[in-house]
Amino acid sequence: MKEKLTEAYQKKIDQLQKDYSEVANSLGVIEMQFVNLEEKKKELKLFYLNLQKSENELIAELQQEYGEGDINLQDKTFTKVEK
Repeated sequence: MKEKLTEAYQKKIDQLQKDYSEVANSLGVIEMQFVNLEEKKKELKLFYLNLQKSENELIAELQQEYGEGDINLQDKTFTKVEK
């Protein structure tokens, strides 16, 4: 024989199901954000590597133009290294 659960227990069960659903949904959102962050991380790593390449190219250009020396990044000046 089936016996209907009391309304109080039905509400508790409904709340548990709702809470599980919200948790599952939140985990899905977090996972999607994680995927997006991983993709952004890859893009930033590539950008960083391109920045390093650009920096090395600029250093080579400056050395060709000014010779060996030091560049002050604050006041954008060059000091030749005496050998």
